[in-house]
Amino acid sequence: NLEFLADAVARFLARHPRAHFLVAGSGPSEAGIERIFERAGLAGRLHRVGILSAAEVADAYAAMDLFAFASHSETQGMVLAEAMAAGVPVVAVDAPGVREVVIDRYNGRLLSVDAPELFSAALGWIARLSVNRRSALREGARMTAARVSLARTADKALNLYHAVLHHGRYVRPIEGSPWLSALQMIGAEWEVWANRAHAVKAALSEAISETARGAETPS
Repeated sequence: NLEFLADAVARFLARHPRAHFLVAGSGPSEAGIERIFERAGLAGRLHRVGILSAAEVADAYAAMDLFAFASHSETQGMVLAEAMAAGVPVVAVDAPGVREVVIDRYNGRLLSVDAPELFSAALGWIARLSVNRRSALREGARMTAARVSLARTADKALNLYHAVLHHGRYVRPIEGSPWLSALQMIGAEWEVWANRAHAVKAALSEAISETARGAETPS
């Protein structure tokens, strides 16, 4: 969704003469992004820095006032959490993996409608905030990054494995927890598919038997 993002950012830059757009990475959308900024007369405020090292990526995040993200297919929200770890608010389009990280008006803006003008307006909303209000967004971003940090998510994964290993013997300590609910849902889904598999197997066995009996019948 990078050309949508470029269109929205170009609209924002047209209204904010001091704003610049930094694009890290490389790929087939580069030419399309450049065309959008050239048509808008904003090529001088588009900065493509190519593929960066880990340390350079951290520096790029720290240099930003906000992070713009329009992907529909983010799986884990990693880049969003990385930006927030640097205290950078995020403007993003609502999608799986995004809505788990971006909380509207707490650590950025989360847009339910995929429209360039609305995305541009959300960028402008952050740009116009007072110093205190922007500091609150930055603090919200840092708090979110801490919540989804590697250590916290690893602990959650280990707790889930522990619950699976000891399910039945230690039900009470995890009773009512999201982990137990997830286990129960997985168990129910597994039972449904197991029953379907047994039914398919039985049907195939019957069909093979019928074919075999037909082959044995003299003509």
